[in-house]
Amino acid sequence: MQPVRGEVNVDVTRRQSQSSVWSIVLFLIALSPVVYVGCLISATAVSVLKFDEWSYVFLFRHFASHTLSLQDLLLQHNESRPAVPDLIVLGVGLLTHWDTRWDMWINFAFACLVSLNIYLLSRRVTGMNRMQCLFLWIITNVLLFSAEQSQNWTWGIQMIVIMPMLFISTAMVIAYSRLNVTWKFAMAIVLATASTFSYAIGQIAWLILLPPLIVGSWKQTRKFAAQMTLWGVCCAANLWLYYRDYIKPPWHPSLLLAWKYPIRAMEYFTAYLGAAVAQGYHSVWASIVFGVILLGCLAGACTYLWKIRRQPGIVESATVWLVLCAYAIASAATATAGRLGFGVIQSQDSRYTGFSVYLVIGLVYLGAMVMRQVYRLGDIAWAWVGAALGLAFVVIPHVSTEIGGIHKMWEDRRAFLTVKACVQLMNIAYEPDWFCYPEPARVIEEVGFLDPMGYLSPGLVKSRDLTKIAGPRGGKVFGHFDAMDPVDEYSWNATGWGIIPYRHDPADVVLLAGEDGSGSAIAFAHVLLGGGGDRERPDVVRALHNRNYRRSGWGVTFKSADVPPGTKIISAWVYDAETGRAHRLAEAHPFFPPESAAQPVSRNSH
Repeated sequence: MQPVRGEVNVDVTRRQSQSSVWSIVLFLIALSPVVYVGCLISATAVSVLKFDEWSYVFLFRHFASHTLSLQDLLLQHNESRPAVPDLIVLGVGLLTHWDTRWDMWINFAFACLVSLNIYLLSRRVTGMNRMQCLFLWIITNVLLFSAEQSQNWTWGIQMIVIMPMLFISTAMVIAYSRLNVTWKFAMAIVLATASTFSYAIGQIAWLILLPPLIVGSWKQTRKFAAQMTLWGVCCAANLWLYYRDYIKPPWHPSLLLAWKYPIRAMEYFTAYLGAAVAQGYHSVWASIVFGVILLGCLAGACTYLWKIRRQPGIVESATVWLVLCAYAIASAATATAGRLGFGVIQSQDSRYTGFSVYLVIGLVYLGAMVMRQVYRLGDIAWAWVGAALGLAFVVIPHVSTEIGGIHKMWEDRRAFLTVKACVQLMNIAYEPDWFCYPEPARVIEEVGFLDPMGYLSPGLVKSRDLTKIAGPRGGKVFGHFDAMDPVDEYSWNATGWGIIPYRHDPADVVLLAGEDGSGSAIAFAHVLLGGGGDRERPDVVRALHNRNYRRSGWGVTFKSADVPPGTKIISAWVYDAETGRAHRLAEAHPFFPPESAAQPVSRNSH
């Protein structure tokens, strides 16, 4: 019998080794979406204040003047009181001279922690083995780390979207731990408070965390009177502090529109939820259809699980994934009430995917529970068919959604580089529509504080003389000033192409400057290549063998009266918003004022 026992031991060891290898493979596959999105963020992130981020400047003002107070941190912003994000933005900003790319990486780290929490919960409550949990984790990360959340990845302040689920999922991990019940509730209260003062939807934590806290502690005690009393008191205190001087933002639509237009409200609600899967189709109706299907799947899963609720582990596991679904649905309902007046199309904003994706993730795990039960009952074929259909429903539309998201991240990068250039060049190239904020006067005021404090990097360009910000050529080609042709007696049209070779990008801005022979180059005209002023240049792509330069062409019309007095030559300069340097193109064109040019002629250099 000894040889047989030895053979069995060898066989067991071999199986364990194979299982470990496959676990490592699945683990690496699960990490691949995380790494990929991290690489995308690294490649597309631009440190510039965007939209609501301008509203955080007051924190730095008050800190610099030693007047920062708790009231400042609790100040209402739209419908939220983001005290926790305020502290993070201020602290990180002080350490990094407010390089908003650090905020983006913190947001990314928060998403990684949410993903880890979901994996830990799956290991604790599903009853599945490690390989099954890793496979579900792969799907989770494909959905969670999706480029379709382009706004969430490339806007630093969008950490507020991730933070409520970070605190909620952490509280659920604690709820299903072996800690003392009172400690579970105490830690969950702290996390629910942090969730409340991160983003408006974070208040839902006080409601949706109760079921996992009770279910996760059910084996330890059946008496929760003291803990529930403490929970209720803390919840009431949080809500009082939140709403004591709350004012509905006057520029936001009425909250009663959903009651007045129920059909449109249902369209918004379902489109909001369906966008997590169908955003790649660029159709509101596709999102509505997918949203209805997701809600139908949720209803079906809940019905089935209710029937088998008395089986061991069903309630414990289902509670976790229903919390994820409830969070997404509550977010959709809140957005419907507060944003319906902006139109149903507004439900397709990529930032909202950071909320609605949890409905899909929750359904993935609920579906796995259902299919596992069907398999155990002997309906093996139906279990495999159901699993395959569910996987296809999630993965197939996600492909087009992901491609669109990647394209959007690169588009946003170019747009944000233009925004950054416009802020830096506001003294010589005033483009208020590209300040990423609806109040240009406020941006100018805030920049007056940020620049001398070192929070604007590179800083403001204060002189029109471009030689003061001239960058080294280093033997590189930055473009070509092709032609300067007269349009009429008093205006000219300049054309060419410009690139930033060390970035492999088209130019952010091209500036025209007048030179009088004294060594200065005074800027007087500009064109925003990332702001719609670019042109197709397939010849540049062929010559430089780089498809990134496809839209590197530029053209600008200027009047003779705009040219600085005494100008003899007009030169073109490529401006790099990342370095704050301008690079002169080697070609320049002589300029003759109208009174000294009897017959305007085309002046081309080839």
